[in-house]
Formats: sequence, structure tokens, C-alpha cells
Amino acid sequence: MTNTNNETGNQIHHGENVRFFRDVMLGWSQEYFATQMNIHQSDVSKLENQEVISEDKLKQIAKIFGIDANALQYRNLKNEAKTYIFEIQGDYNVSKTSVINPLEKVSELYERIVKLEVENEQLKNQLKK
Repeated sequence: MTNTNNETGNQIHHGENVRFFRDVMLGWSQEYFATQMNIHQSDVSKLENQEVISEDKLKQIAKIFGIDANALQYRNLKNEAKTYIFEIQGDYNVSKTSVINPLEKVSELYERIVKLEVENEQLKNQLKK
């Protein structure tokens, strides 16, 4: 399996997506994730350093995370989260004394991703009919 490019032509680092979703979106430690995968913590570390992860492994990970594998394979989740947070900050009239809670914004991003995945599944089901 070769490295995947997203719609902007940038290469996607699968391991970074796994690390970002595990740590930031779910708040899971490597140890906890390792138990969910039935592997050793050191294997999680190796996995998260891999630029390219097999499609089957990405599907297994995505199932554990409760998301579509395409999110890990074709999207740069960390950059999308940063972009989203900056967009949100721009949407609010942020003054120098305002404080934006990044975890709150990441939570909003997670909710947005879940909503998009539900819509994606609904569309897939409609296509099957």
C-alpha cells in the first residue's frame, strides 16, 4: 500500500492520524489502546510512527475508534483540527483578553466528524437501495 494523498495533494501520515485520534480525540493512552488492539504498547508506538499503515489494519483501528477508516487513510486530522479551531476563533470576535478552550473546540470537531460519518453511512445505505 502506498502513501495516500488527500484532496490537496498532501501526503497523509497514517500513524499521525492514529496518534491524534487516540490521544486528542479519545484521550486514550497507548497502553489502553494496546489492550483494545490486543497488542503490546511498544507495537502501538511503532504503529503510530508508520507513515503508511495497511488498509486492513486501518479498518481494524477505525472499528475500535468507532469511525470510518477513510478518516484515518485520506484525511490529515491534526491539520483539519487546527484549521477548524482557527476558523472558530475567527467566527467569534476574539479580543486579546478572550480565552478559547482548545479542548472544547476539538470536542466540537469530533462531533462534526461523527455527524459527517453518520451522513456518509446514510448516503451509502441510500446507494445500496
